[in-house]
Amino acid sequence: MRFTRIAGYLSEPDTSRQIALYRAANLLGRKAEAAPHLRALAERSPDRTKLWRRLALTLEESGAAEDAVAAWRRLLQTDAGDLMAHDQLAALLAGLGRKAEAAAHMREAARLDADRPNRWRSLAQLLAELGVR
Repeated sequence: MRFTRIAGYLSEPDTSRQIALYRAANLLGRKAEAAPHLRALAERSPDRTKLWRRLALTLEESGAAEDAVAAWRRLLQTDAGDLMAHDQLAALLAGLGRKAEAAAHMREAARLDADRPNRWRSLAQLLAELGVR
């Protein structure tokens, strides 16, 4: 495959090559192959929430839910008030059957975006499923 040939030429771990490898794999729809290159970039720039967000979304799209959970949590270490991270993490955790953990992120998202009643309704529904009143 063409991507494999490109990857062979660009095997050095410097930033520009990691970007090129990520973009090539991503453009070809090969999210699972794109993720390690994006992870390398994110780990080199741990405070860049945009990279962690892109990594988490790429991992979700590739079906690596547990790795996506870890990436969202890493993003929240840098920006605890990231609404999208709390929303995505709540949805992932709920989908994995980890509803109590999901509720904590839903609660934080509702607190951060308190003017949206649907957030509070969703949280109430999840808490009811957990038997919390």
